[in-house]
Amino acid sequence: MIQDVRVSLYQRDVIAADGQNIRATRQTKKGNDARKSTGYDLVSLYSTKYGLTISQRAVDKKKHEAEAILEMIATLKLRNCILTWDAINTRAVTLEAVAVKALADFLVCLKDNQCELFDVIEESFSRLDVDKFQGEVLSSSRTSTEHGRIETKEISILSAEDILSTELKRKWPHVHSVIRVRTS
Repeated sequence: MIQDVRVSLYQRDVIAADGQNIRATRQTKKGNDARKSTGYDLVSLYSTKYGLTISQRAVDKKKHEAEAILEMIATLKLRNCILTWDAINTRAVTLEAVAVKALADFLVCLKDNQCELFDVIEESFSRLDVDKFQGEVLSSSRTSTEHGRIETKEISILSAEDILSTELKRKWPHVHSVIRVRTS
């Protein structure tokens, strides 16, 4: 018997993945400031619910951050969690590991490092801005006065079903929605 298990958003843990370069805070034997030389990178998975780093890997270069995230996802029980990371790690293989293997969800950034997907999404939001978008749109806006300034945030959500081509849906099958946040 297959059960539809839905977990309240408030019960779910958000796991943030990020890499940081670690540098020395001392002088070398030659008197040089060691902070100016690059150290190694630590990639961490951080539980926002518990305030703990739940996994961490040392990698030799920033380009190995994505592989470290995949390794950590494979070793942890992340079912029903929501994983986040920066745009450099948004890759189809990572999203598949989250959705299929870990049975979790993701909310990730996208920049032009995934140019084909980025271009389609950017064009869709451009059509939305000039009222030529044909799909369903969820949107909201909020104005607040924080930190001594007035800030307006506009959030728009489009269905991936409405904007992605068949080819992009095959390449990115676990993307269901795209969200834009604009701040002014």
